[in-house]
Parts: sequence; C-alpha cells; structure tokens
Amino acid sequence: MDFAKKQYMKGIAPRSVPTQEGSLDHVLDVLVLNNHPFLLVGCAAQRWMGSNGTMTDVCEIVIRNDALSAIASDLLATGEWVGVKESKAQASARQDDPISKCDADVVFRRVHIENGNEFEWLALWSENSYHINVDECARIRVPDVYSWSPILVEDSWHPAMHRDNGWWYGPRVHPDTKVSNPASAHPNAIFFSSLPRGKSAAHAHCIHIPALPAYIDALVYHVTHYKATKPGLWALSSWQLRNLTRYLYLELDHQQLPLLIEMEEYEYMESYLKRFVRKPRFVYRVDEKGEFEATRVREWDPESYPAWCRVSK
Repeated sequence: MDFAKKQYMKGIAPRSVPTQEGSLDHVLDVLVLNNHPFLLVGCAAQRWMGSNGTMTDVCEIVIRNDALSAIASDLLATGEWVGVKESKAQASARQDDPISKCDADVVFRRVHIENGNEFEWLALWSENSYHINVDECARIRVPDVYSWSPILVEDSWHPAMHRDNGWWYGPRVHPDTKVSNPASAHPNAIFFSSLPRGKSAAHAHCIHIPALPAYIDALVYHVTHYKATKPGLWALSSWQLRNLTRYLYLELDHQQLPLLIEMEEYEYMESYLKRFVRKPRFVYRVDEKGEFEATRVREWDPESYPAWCRVSK
C-alpha cells in the first residue's frame, strides 16, 4: 500500500509543502502515521542543547525497535528518499560523503534537494543501537530540526541562569526565556528566510530532543562500547561530549553535581569531567601607553577580569 493511500485511510490528508516552509513535513507525516515521536539526535540535536558544534547534512532520528522496519518502508514510499545501496568501502572512496562514517541501522539519501543547506541524508537509529528508549527517555520540545542559531532550549542547564549578580556567560537561550540580560542571552533570530525549515509552522507534530542527562548517558555508552564496532558513532559521540562539556561548563561544580545525580553513567562522567581541561581564554587591549596587554580570564568569574573590562555581560 503506498504512503498517500495509507495517509487517507488514517485520516491524514496528503499535502505538498514548499521546501522553504517545511522540507521534512513528509517525515513528520510518516511518524504521525505510525504514532511515533520525532526524536532528533546527533549534530543537529546538540545545537539545541547549547553546543556551537558544526551541523552536518545528516538528520538523525531514534526509532522504536519494533517500528523501524515499518517507518523505513513508509519513508521510501514517499518517493523523497532512496536507500544507500553502495558499500561503506565504496562510499569511503568519495571523501566528500559524510555517510561513509555513519553506523545507523537505516540510511537514506534525499532524491531532490531544493536548497543546498537541506539535509541530504536521513539516518534512522534503533533504540538498541543508540541506547535510548524512545518512550522512557525524557524529551525536550525544540522549534525545528535545523538549529541555525545554536541555543540552549533546556534552560535549566544554563550555567549562568540563576546567578544573582547579573554576570552572563555561556550559550544563548530561546527568545521566550526570561533573563536579566536579553541582549546577550537571546539570538537575533531562529529562522532565516534564506535557510530551510524542516517543519512548517502549521504542522501539529512536535520535534523533540532527549533531555541532557539522557543524551549524555547515550553518548557515554557510545564512547565506552562502540570504538571497535561502530567507530563512526564512537568518534561523533566523543566530539559531542567534548562540545557539550565545553559550552555548558559541565566541569564546574554547580553544573556537574546536578548532572551526575540524574545520570546512569555517572562514574564515567565524573572521571571525564575531572580530566577535562578547558581551553584558556584571554582578553586583550592596547593600554594608554600603547602597549599590548593580555589577561587570562575565567568566563564564569567576573573577578578574574581586569578592571578595564569588568562590566556586567
């Protein structure tokens, strides 16, 4: 049975949505058809967690173990995707092909791309492979699959959110989040006219990411179990773990302790955070005598800044 007919039988009218309005609306429709949430993971998801890491052209979704086959079939039936038939060895020969390093259970390639910034690949991970239970995992709603301006949606993990002295550092937060210094805390925009949206504003189905502790638990599992069997996922998860630690300042006590309490893999993460070395940061100026001056600072500590730049951020 083709996808449009299944939509009709389920009461979901097939529709055509312009790419700039929602290039992945058909993926949302498939998930609705299968009564399945859209659980985004990978490089796109980490940017909604406050990480400024690069977003690749692979959209990654975790699918229930028993729904993977049906959802994959329905996605193929939309005509928007084709399966990756070549071997990884063949794909590796094309160095511009990021999917050669993807270890997902199912991988599709987009048939037609109307905007060069769209996802070219769709990777479906089973719960077993990604080590996330779709229904038991705490989830956070995000505006879209594309995070063109990295922000921290789950603002309870912002390192400066609850400071009482007005000193602000760390990632930006959603424009709806009330903060004492919105000029520094909010992005100029979330959506841009020249860049694609994955979900139309009118589409009722939500896009979620895992809550931070659940996601870091999954990353730690990848790092400790997949170096030999899924080296692509191992490398990507290692990189994301560094990014999230860096941008959320997870090594600081007030960030670390609440995180460890909520994690299953807390022993590994505690050891990891103790070993983490933050890249030094300096502020510079040319002083009144024309001499160059550099001071090493700690972003979270206003007292570490020299008097000439110690203002509330």
